[in-house]
This record gives sequence, structure tokens and C-alpha cells, in this order.
Amino acid sequence: MLIDFWWKRVTPKRQSTNKLNYILKGRLMKKLPVLLISAVATLATVGGVMASSSSGTCNYREDGKYVMSDGTVSAFGTMNHAMHCASLGLLPNAVSRRLGWLGDDETIAWAEDIKRLNQEVIERQKEEKKEEVLVEILEDSERM
Repeated sequence: MLIDFWWKRVTPKRQSTNKLNYILKGRLMKKLPVLLISAVATLATVGGVMASSSSGTCNYREDGKYVMSDGTVSAFGTMNHAMHCASLGLLPNAVSRRLGWLGDDETIAWAEDIKRLNQEVIERQKEEKKEEVLVEILEDSERM
């Protein structure tokens, strides 16, 4: 039903109503390679972004400079990069201090959330390390 509605809108009145003929010889066939190329490019871009954002490292150096994937050093990364590093507990203090200081109220609130996330992850990692040490101590005492 929807296809028939679309078909009536895209086919000129004087042209044959044979849908296959229109697709094979008409404008749609000429646009098909462009549509396929753009679809493949979109999938490649999305895949690349997901792969880069899922890595377990932070591209900020301790001095606050951001190192891009090609090795280029930038003065600043983005808030999304900072959020990624904070989710790993790896946000450097130099970045944390300057985060959101030039922004509007929404950006400042986002920066505070990122800083809070970084601290929570660091505290959780410390607690996990303490638990691991306690488990090792208990295992060692049971062996004796």
C-alpha cells in the first residue's frame, strides 16, 4: 500500500506503469550505486567510531594534551573524549581542572558530571583492589 502510494508519486503520468521497467531503466537505477556507496560509507564510519570509543585506553597525556589516533597532538580533546576517559577512571587532573570552564550552564553541569564519574570510578577501582588483596590474604592463610 505504501509502495503503491510512493510509486504513484514518483512515476510520471506519461511513463509506462511497468514497475520493473521503471526501476531498471529509470532514475532509481541511476541512483542505486550512490545509495549503496553511501550506505557502505555510513556503516564503515559507525564501525570505526564504535571501535575507537570502545578501546580501554585514554588518549589524554598527563599534561592534558590529547593524542589523536594518527599520533597528532592536540591542545584539547572533546567532552566525549573526557567522558570516555572518566568512565575508565583515567581522566588526568590537568583535563579535569579545565573541563567546562568556558561553557554555558549546561556544559558546566556536564563537566561536573564527568568529574564526578571519574572520581566514582577511581574509588570503585580502589575498593576492588582492596577486595582482591583481602581475598589473596585469605587464600594464603587457608593454605597454611
